[in-house]
Amino acid sequence: MLRFAFNPLAEVNAAVVDFELAPRDESGRVLASADVSLVVPDDPARGNGPLLFDVPNRGCSITSRSLNEAGLAAFYDLLAPGDGLTFRRGFALASVAWQSDVDPIPGALSSSLPSAGSDAAPVTG
Repeated sequence: MLRFAFNPLAEVNAAVVDFELAPRDESGRVLASADVSLVVPDDPARGNGPLLFDVPNRGCSITSRSLNEAGLAAFYDLLAPGDGLTFRRGFALASVAWQSDVDPIPGALSSSLPSAGSDAAPVTG
């Protein structure tokens, strides 16, 4: 799991809608976390160097479904080898969740993101 701490006052975060309303920790940062999966060749000498960065859709690997042609198996197994193209070619693969509303599929990656407002006064609309 990756843990993030964002400065809501930083200029780079100005475009995030309602970010200034998100709960903050004692240091004034907005906290979030995300599941991560990292697959690397077991023998570094067989690796080719590049890292493929996968942004899962609904918590499931896009790389496994498309590049490895794993099909539906990738919905239930993040590491479904399919035809193994990326593995045979020596790529490392990192998958980092970005959605917090992922269906509870075993093995799906999810994230924990803050909501603007609070339980007592949620932001709506």
